[in-house]
Amino acid sequence: MKVPQQQNAPVQQGAESAKAGGATLAAPAFNLTASPLQLASTGASDPGTGVEDALNYYVSKGDANIRSNSNPASVTSAKIPIGTKMKRVRTFNGGAVAQMEVLQAAPGSTTAVGTKYWTTFTNVQASTVVNEPGFFVSFSDTWVYGSPYTKPLTTGTGTTATKQALAASTDTSYTVVERCGDYAKVQQGGVDKGWVRKGALMNQTTRDRAKYMTDFKAWLDARYTEVNALAGDAKKDRIKGILSVVESVCHDIESGTFPVIADLNKTPVFEDHTYTSFTPPELTASVRRFIVALEAGAAGATDTIDWNARLGVPQYRTQSDNLAPPEATCGPTSFAMGAERLGYSRADVITAIDTKLKASLAATATQADVEKEFETKAKSFLEKFKSDSESYQKIRGGGEGLAGKEGDLAKTFRTWGQYEDLSYFLAWLNGIERGAVASPSSQTMLDSLHDAHTGVDNAAGDNSELISFGSSDKLTYDHRKKIQDTLAAGGAVILSLFHKGTGSGTHILTVREVLPEGLGTDDPYGKINPEYRAGVAGDAFKDKGGSSGRSSYNWKNVPDYSSTSTDYANRDFTESASEELVANESRGQNEVLTWAMLEESTRLINYLRFYTRR
Repeated sequence: MKVPQQQNAPVQQGAESAKAGGATLAAPAFNLTASPLQLASTGASDPGTGVEDALNYYVSKGDANIRSNSNPASVTSAKIPIGTKMKRVRTFNGGAVAQMEVLQAAPGSTTAVGTKYWTTFTNVQASTVVNEPGFFVSFSDTWVYGSPYTKPLTTGTGTTATKQALAASTDTSYTVVERCGDYAKVQQGGVDKGWVRKGALMNQTTRDRAKYMTDFKAWLDARYTEVNALAGDAKKDRIKGILSVVESVCHDIESGTFPVIADLNKTPVFEDHTYTSFTPPELTASVRRFIVALEAGAAGATDTIDWNARLGVPQYRTQSDNLAPPEATCGPTSFAMGAERLGYSRADVITAIDTKLKASLAATATQADVEKEFETKAKSFLEKFKSDSESYQKIRGGGEGLAGKEGDLAKTFRTWGQYEDLSYFLAWLNGIERGAVASPSSQTMLDSLHDAHTGVDNAAGDNSELISFGSSDKLTYDHRKKIQDTLAAGGAVILSLFHKGTGSGTHILTVREVLPEGLGTDDPYGKINPEYRAGVAGDAFKDKGGSSGRSSYNWKNVPDYSSTSTDYANRDFTESASEELVANESRGQNEVLTWAMLEESTRLINYLRFYTRR
């Protein structure tokens, strides 16, 4: 007969006792057919109610306690191995407790098929059998699991053990045959390949886009080779033609159309389109090369288009050549790259500064008055660094003989100032210090630039979002998707990370795209050593175990000083000089924060800042 439910102690979710009848019950021996706790099932004499449940379930919690077979209200200290595949055969206490029958042992367990356990029903997760072809693997860290909620399968043993993974590929197709929570079981050609996290898979639509981007990059690579064989006006005109093709293709992509690549004109002439567009993140590095080639030297001297802002392809900017303290301006430099991604130009920064200054002047102030105030405030801005105690916190790190020259610099700062230095100046005018330019006060900066760009007062609301990471938080597949989606919609992503091993110092860079092997970044300071792990003694910009200063290694950017010219417009800290970086100045361009670095660090990410395009 059934045990009356009202005579049983209520089930306390998440606070189960390890006692039954006042005695501690031993854990079952999972290598036996039946444990002392299981008892023989006699059907009608079992407690609870029998059910017909066609679903399969997997144990999803590591603390899935086994309840007493004779009285499921009592809890034992024994647990069902996580990942065990089961079916539900009986329920108890209104369904809060269920008797589950083993269909398949968890990886590494020898629990016999047919064994029955009572457990809290929230300890298991239902699975669904499906038949969904056309999936592809997105990431190199797509680990293979023998069962949902378990650890990845490995090859080898001990120190040689490596996680099993499916290779990232847009050519190899898989069929999803079962889903359970955040996991998907895949097959290839009818052969089981194991379980993977569903966030690691791309569907056919996403795969087709990725394939298109790969093919278009190959087309651009061929055009870049051809462009480099040209010179003078012929080179300039061809590049502008290619960039107008890029703009047209991107405009079509935004409309949901992918132009046939074979039909694109290989020797185009420039067309000044009436629409604006932005470049997909996958194409940023490829398109940037053309803009750099156009801006370098005489080829781009007569071109008045700001292609970086027009196409949403941020110029790679190094903080090593900043006029403001090079060692301390990762925030303003990263913000500048993010703002260019959103379509805001250096001219927009100047306009935003003028608007801010004009608000403090008389209503009758002329543009000449505004520019005079620009010079006055710029002098005060540059002089503020004199009070910093450390040399690296001063103008140009205290070098190049610029101490006392703030007034001379201010006279022409408007003409040749770099985007990032001007952004810092704009922030300072708004009472924002460098550490907050790309973080809490981003919205003030974005609003100012949007007003300047559109010529109207902004009423669009916030377009900046912050996700902070706790001490144990990791980058998830949901984070990866949010980064992908933000960038694909023309937005920008700023990332703050811990770069001093076990120290608390943080650094700011931009995320360019999500790659199979990690986050594609543009780091204004330099290239992060891929062996670096936050939480382990070390430094992101030193060799592993390195104890000398960062300049002793080849990771940080090296400034290309030009300290002799008396004409500041010819110096390294100018906008024109920033467009022609040498190799050592751009070590942080097109770099990757690997999934291994992100996962194996105790805490690498401090925050992610998302800017959406208006």
